[in-house]
Amino acid sequence: MYTPLPDVPVGVEESDEIDAIRIFPNPTKDEVTIQTDKFKSPVTIQLYDSHGSIVHELKTRQSKITLGLKEFGSGMYLLCVSDQKRTVRKKVIVN
Repeated sequence: MYTPLPDVPVGVEESDEIDAIRIFPNPTKDEVTIQTDKFKSPVTIQLYDSHGSIVHELKTRQSKITLGLKEFGSGMYLLCVSDQKRTVRKKVIVN
């Protein structure tokens, strides 16, 4: 006799979170442009260094901003963009 299984997730659903923000150019030498079209305004943008310290933070209502990175030096950084419902994280490489 066949008994149907309850609705249980059996895989990983693809998310559009990765595409929620665009960062370009990446890698960069001095600045990146951040597009947050899929976020609700306002958004908080935080940039973390490799030690986990916040090196830059801002709140904005703009869906496209340019962030200068010259002052932070070469390395890998973590960019976090948050609104009231979600946070998306992406790596930024400064040469």
